[in-house]
Amino acid sequence: MRKFLMLALIVSLIIVGMMQVAYSAEKSDKAAQKPAAAETPQPAASPQVKTIFSYAKELGLSDNQLQKLKDVVTGFRDKFVSLRQKLSDADKELSDMIKNDASLEQIKAKLQEIAEMQVDLRYSDIETSRKINSLLTADQLKKWRQIQEEAMAKEKAEKEAKDKK
Repeated sequence: MRKFLMLALIVSLIIVGMMQVAYSAEKSDKAAQKPAAAETPQPAASPQVKTIFSYAKELGLSDNQLQKLKDVVTGFRDKFVSLRQKLSDADKELSDMIKNDASLEQIKAKLQEIAEMQVDLRYSDIETSRKINSLLTADQLKKWRQIQEEAMAKEKAEKEAKDKK
């Protein structure tokens, strides 16, 4: 059970990291397209999520590895965004069905459709993690897993400290 929870947490961190990378890439693309403007105060940023790209030097990632990792993450991001939208739409449809007293068979079918999308999303996440791991050497993978474990331990300690308040 503990190994499953660790794996789930690692996968979650990877997803969050990938989404942060994707968001950063979109943000930098948009920033490159806009002309420079006077600095305006920005709201306080949320804590920066560190991804495998944040540790590129520490892991000794080559330019080729970085490009392949970006391709994998971009592919996942595109699928994630699409599935997330479909899930959102299906959830709204389900709510409407319940509100409008649709038949139980119709509701069950919608629930199964939603469950299948959730499985697809989760599977894609695991598949992406494995693709990422396959791009690393044995030493890089060992270091990356150590970094992730340390990050999870830190996050857990911070959460416990926050919960005590």
